[in-house]
Amino acid sequence: MLTTYNLKMPHAVYGGENAMDNIAAIIKTLNAKKVAMFTDKGLRSLGLFTLAEDVVKTTGVSYYVLDDLPPEPSYMAVQKIVDQFKESGADLIVACGGGSVMDAAKLASVLVTDEYGVKELLDNPGMAKKCVPIVLIPTTAGTGAEVTPNAIVGVPEKELKIGIVNENMIADYVILDARLIKNLSKGYRQRVGIAQALLGEPDTVILDEPTVGLDPIQILEIRALIASLGKSRTVLISSHILSEVQTMCSKILIISHGKLVAFDAPDALESRLASPGEISVTAETDAASAKALIAGVPGVSGVAVVSDTPERSHLTVTAGTGEIYELSRGIFEAFARGGHALSELGVKKASLEDIFLELTEAEPAGGKEVKTA
Repeated sequence: MLTTYNLKMPHAVYGGENAMDNIAAIIKTLNAKKVAMFTDKGLRSLGLFTLAEDVVKTTGVSYYVLDDLPPEPSYMAVQKIVDQFKESGADLIVACGGGSVMDAAKLASVLVTDEYGVKELLDNPGMAKKCVPIVLIPTTAGTGAEVTPNAIVGVPEKELKIGIVNENMIADYVILDARLIKNLSKGYRQRVGIAQALLGEPDTVILDEPTVGLDPIQILEIRALIASLGKSRTVLISSHILSEVQTMCSKILIISHGKLVAFDAPDALESRLASPGEISVTAETDAASAKALIAGVPGVSGVAVVSDTPERSHLTVTAGTGEIYELSRGIFEAFARGGHALSELGVKKASLEDIFLELTEAEPAGGKEVKTA
């Protein structure tokens, strides 16, 4: 049995190389006299908005930019932008931005009236009527806000985000210009790529070198995003940046010569596989006296003098097979009994790089496999 349905879409969607140039043709077709351009200050600072603005400039029409929109705005913040739009007297809206920008522009397109505002549409969205044609230009991929009849606004008094749905908010024109993604910062493009990977709601997400080439702030943002994703699905990270793996992952797989050689939690791998650690000791005495005290502590494999003066010495103690923190405690107690102060006592644990090298430097026959604990 055939189920009937009604599919409503924008009048036209322009994509491909230099798709932004279609703005000029749209302005001419609609005989627009003044354009209201919606965006946000972040996009303007990145220079992304300029691609759309420059095309509007070539037409010679008057235009007005509204960019005072916070991320994930409340209905009051959107109403403020709508009121500015109404005062501008524009007869065409061109919105260039993410979901919040496009949603605000969609609401403005149906609110050129004093009879009701955004708040009233929360209770009765069906009253809205199309007042001004709208062109939507998404700067991100994955939300689909450019083709939906929805607008999401925050309602602080209810501590909720609520969707206003009305088919009159469907865009008249949509422009998909890849330059907007291409010109994003690498960190932003990484986030867009991750968003695209999540569109199908997969149970497992595989990320290849997710932090390569990012600045420190972007690395922290991607780490936080991955941690959030890991709460609801399995995230597999393929990377040669082992410090990042150690920071982000709860379990680590190491593959050498096509064979799985380790699969365990970072701490478990360290305790089971790593070479003996080292303890850095700075003592308020000469090296000979310090070595004599350390020599009497069980579990010491070796002692190396880094620096030596009559008043202070710096030594590196190599641990044997025992627990390194027990050894550290033993050194502390030995100096306390000997009446000498310690100005520094630090444990240098083996890194994931050390573990990786221990497992992969040699290629034993048949491989060396370490089973999961």
